[in-house]
Amino acid sequence: IKDSDLVLKAGFDMLCEDDSTDIVVISGDTTHEGEIESHTEFIEMLHDLKKRGKRVYVITATHDFQDDGVAHAYDGDNRIEVPAVKDRHDLWDMYYDFGPSEAIATHKESMCYVVQLAPGYRLFALNDDTNYKPEGERGSGFSDDCMKWILEQLKDAHDNDQYVIAMTHHPMISP
Repeated sequence: IKDSDLVLKAGFDMLCEDDSTDIVVISGDTTHEGEIESHTEFIEMLHDLKKRGKRVYVITATHDFQDDGVAHAYDGDNRIEVPAVKDRHDLWDMYYDFGPSEAIATHKESMCYVVQLAPGYRLFALNDDTNYKPEGERGSGFSDDCMKWILEQLKDAHDNDQYVIAMTHHPMISP
């Protein structure tokens, strides 16, 4: 953990230098507890990838926000509170340049989107952190409305001879 920032930077530096990588997909949990400072640093790294000509697509997940707007970090051995993203929908705007801005279709409530990667290829960026249980506990999955939207997008892709690549945070098929 102590050197995780160095490891991440080295990984991103490798991606920036790699001429064989055109597209980078990141499927959520971009931060530990939604720390605003971590999002800011990560978004800067994503911009560096785009400056190198990479296409970057991101979805966020449950570790990218906190309902109370408070995350926990460490100052040495002392656990401290730091500001976190409180409203998960703020993440849409924060990461708008990394997928949603290129979307050919969106389901804004769930923060899902579809992009045309190349002729014949579509990326379905499916944010599955939005299914809340009635008692207010978080769960994963897709609401009925979102599932209807996904099926409509799949039909459109099929009707237009598109190969679909799906990106979700959790496995598409239950373990």
